[in-house]
Amino acid sequence: MILADEIEHGMSGQEIHDNLYKVAQETGLDGKQVFETVYMALLGLKSGPRAGHFLASLDKDFVVKRFKDVNL
Repeated sequence: MILADEIEHGMSGQEIHDNLYKVAQETGLDGKQVFETVYMALLGLKSGPRAGHFLASLDKDFVVKRFKDVNL
């Protein structure tokens, strides 16, 4: 729930984007894997719009709940 907790505190699109790479580093995952996981959790697709700005445009509570539901 690393991503959910970070987003819950409020972040800009660029901060979210940068944080996705930070999470990838901290977890030992490839950045692509982290982005695919985000897109799958929200869109059911392996890719989508620029993740940070996309997430920032959505309702924060929705994103946090969804990420907590899928343990991101």
